[in-house]
Amino acid sequence: MSTQEAKHFKDLDMVLVEWVDVHEKDGWRFKDQLIKLLEEEDERLFLCRTVGWILKEGKHNTTLVSTESITQFSDINVIPNCCIIRRVSLDERTRSPGRAKKKR
Repeated sequence: MSTQEAKHFKDLDMVLVEWVDVHEKDGWRFKDQLIKLLEEEDERLFLCRTVGWILKEGKHNTTLVSTESITQFSDINVIPNCCIIRRVSLDERTRSPGRAKKKR
C-alpha cells in the first residue's frame, strides 16, 4: 500500500465505544448441570470499552483501528453494531479549544 493509498487518522473520527461481548462456560455439561450453574450466576453483561478511529461503518459492523504507521494500520477491532450500547466522540476537531485544568 502506498502513502497515497493509506487513509490517515486525521481523516477519521476518534470514539470510545462501549459494547457487550459474549462469554462461554468451559467444558461440556449435562443440561441439568448447566441450568443449575446458570441459576446460581448473576445475569450480568460483559461490558467492553474500545477506543479508536472509525475506519468503516457498515450495515452490520463498525471497524475501529487504534494504531497507524505511515502506510499501515494495526489493532483493528470489528464490533457488531447490535452489540454497541454507547458511542462517545473523542474527536479533537469537535472539542473546545481549551482543556479544563485539574483541581489541586
